[in-house]
Amino acid sequence: MSTRIKGRHVKITKEVREYIESKLPRIVKYAERVHGIDVVIEKDAYQHKAELMLKDGPVSVTVATRDPNLTRAVDLLIDKAEAQLKKKWAKLRGGKKRGRVAPAPAASPAEAARAPLKMPRSLKAVPMVMPTLSIAEAVESLAESGDAFLPFVNSGDGRWLIVHRTGNGTLRLMEPVEK
Repeated sequence: MSTRIKGRHVKITKEVREYIESKLPRIVKYAERVHGIDVVIEKDAYQHKAELMLKDGPVSVTVATRDPNLTRAVDLLIDKAEAQLKKKWAKLRGGKKRGRVAPAPAASPAEAARAPLKMPRSLKAVPMVMPTLSIAEAVESLAESGDAFLPFVNSGDGRWLIVHRTGNGTLRLMEPVEK
């Protein structure tokens, strides 16, 4: 792993370099294969701008902070980089998924069949009136509406059917069946 510490309009002293290098292990413990870390310290009129660029396999992190105190700017920089690395690696590894409810394990298949379905909080049951149409009327109605699907009751035999428009625009007739 290569570490480059540069200064723009400020001289990087031995103490500053050692301080930055002492903080880098906090970041490296979240990285698996760090290609390199670039730290740039820049001095504006009354503030220090610290910027860190890190490439770790498929993850790249770029963080910048500003503060009048150089050590505080470096501390904030390390905190931000650590948070970004945690978040990006969790996302890549399939960490926490928002909006999904994990099903509770059932004791047996028979108990699972008898247990009422628990709906996630984000899912709301809405009553829907199923129109009674012939297959030709359903196809025509779907073509006019522009919707992705149309559930209906077949006027010929009373079965529930669904006309579905696929991603490439073709229509598909689906019949719900019990397993």
